[in-house]
Amino acid sequence: MAEAAPNQIDMDTRPYIVEQLNHTPEYNIDILEIEEHCTIYEIQAIIYRFNCFWPKPVDLFHWISTNWTTQCEINLYSKGFFIVNFITAEARDFVIQEGP
Repeated sequence: MAEAAPNQIDMDTRPYIVEQLNHTPEYNIDILEIEEHCTIYEIQAIIYRFNCFWPKPVDLFHWISTNWTTQCEINLYSKGFFIVNFITAEARDFVIQEGP
């Protein structure tokens, strides 16, 4: 067998920054809980996406609270998406009917 050059690290004995896992992590997903969340989002939430202009989060929160309602939860996501989860289905319906 050829020996490794002095500046090379043997791939089998190199140090790891993070310890290797001896097992695969598992997470049990509760299907009933997911169905419940999907139903709530279907009834009470609206998913939005910014097409070109992305306001600051504070400006978005202010605009929604002054033009729509304060009875909602706003979640920001990547690529311009955000979800407004209203407290009631009536608040969501009002926003859909009245428009932005």
